Amino acid sequence: MKNAILEKLAEVVQGPFGYPRWSQRELDPTLPAYSIAGRGDSILSGAIQCLIVGMEEEAKELLAKSDLLMTTALQRALAGESIQNEEACHFYLAQCRWLAGPPAIPPDLSRACRLLNESAATATRHTFPDVFEWVLPRWLDAEKAEECVTAFERFQPAYPPARRRHHSPAAMSYLLARQRVRHTLSGTELVKLADDFLARQVPDFLINGWYLDYARWVKLITGADSGPAARAAIREIAERYTADRTTPAPRRST
Repeated sequence: MKNAILEKLAEVVQGPFGYPRWSQRELDPTLPAYSIAGRGDSILSGAIQCLIVGMEEEAKELLAKSDLLMTTALQRALAGESIQNEEACHFYLAQCRWLAGPPAIPPDLSRACRLLNESAATATRHTFPDVFEWVLPRWLDAEKAEECVTAFERFQPAYPPARRRHHSPAAMSYLLARQRVRHTLSGTELVKLADDFLARQVPDFLINGWYLDYARWVKLITGADSGPAARAAIREIAERYTADRTTPAPRRST
């Protein structure tokens, strides 16, 4: 059976606004840090798209470019230059190095976690659902399972019932974190929940162009080692959960 989603994505990646465009982007030191960071995460998104459609060598080239750009932007942020949503750049760099593998060293996420804590501290019973859709998956990515569990359980009574289900990124983050802390589910139960989540979310991630979110969830659910295993998981999960879907073309990444 043909895979409409991946066929359309391959057309985008191989077209003039895909890999040929991403590969031409270089570090421009005259740009402000936030612009350099934006280029970095855009190229990372392109690398993920290349991996999904089987262009691994091109993806590795883009990962190296992305790493350079985001590292430069974060060094300037440490020197005092402002980057909006700086914590996101830290996590994108970690994602980039997870995909690249050795000799790339996973970055220190302590500063990113401090910034996330500031975001979490602003949450109220009314804003919690939106704030924690952003915060909880990143806490989990940074091995902060206890924080995920504590925060979700504190606000859970105010969480909209439709978003408590494991199909929600925040709720799925909570379930995975709780499993790490308390082991409340059997292996079979956890696999079923993860499968349901991916079956619902993966097509949406790819159709809407949310490739960075897609890669994060591949990492969180599969636990693949960095490097070749991570890159293979990106392609395998996309193929598995889009195989029988007929959908519109994925949006073009900028």
